[in-house]
Amino acid sequence: MKFLVLFPALILFVLGTESVQAQTAQSDKEDNKVEIFTDEERDNLQIWFYNETKSAIPEQEIRDEYYSVVLYYVVKMKRLNDKDKGLSKDKVYSEYLKLQKKQNKEVKKILSSAQYAKHLEWSEILNKSVLEHLNRM
Repeated sequence: MKFLVLFPALILFVLGTESVQAQTAQSDKEDNKVEIFTDEERDNLQIWFYNETKSAIPEQEIRDEYYSVVLYYVVKMKRLNDKDKGLSKDKVYSEYLKLQKKQNKEVKKILSSAQYAKHLEWSEILNKSVLEHLNRM
């Protein structure tokens, strides 16, 4: 009977401890985060990208799948220059390009030839902007 009373308390304790650990890990991640774009620049890039993709990829289903792939890689790319990674600017950029190459391989399967050509144009514009901002740091 004591076990039945203690078991829920033990579960709550373990869940509470895991929650604190997860919050600590998230806090550490945020402390190590380095942004290369200002909030305004990032907002402008997102609006520009949305407008470009909406006109070039009119099919909602394809655009959603495309966004999913791009977002996956953007999250990975954003973490490349975190303080805890200790990468040089050159290494950050080369790793960024490797991720972009993987992204291109995936989106090529989703998009038509014309849409993929537009994706490559957008990527080139973003590459220049990322490199420019990295060099300012």
